[in-house]
Amino acid sequence: MVYAAAEGYFGRIRPAQERVEEKWYSEELQMLVLQKVHTTFSGDSTMHLENINRAEPNLLMFQVPPGFTIKEP
Repeated sequence: MVYAAAEGYFGRIRPAQERVEEKWYSEELQMLVLQKVHTTFSGDSTMHLENINRAEPNLLMFQVPPGFTIKEP
């Protein structure tokens, strides 16, 4: 996608800015796995997923640790 915001658009005081986005979406994971953004104002940024583990998480991660108590307010 390419976006352009001209000077004066929504109160912009800077010269025209261009924004180019590249997005890769995984239907299987139902999420973005890569997003690249380039703007003439702030440069490049990239977000990507790595080391995706599709296994079920360890249930111990979701339990209250021994010695802790839950207090009602």
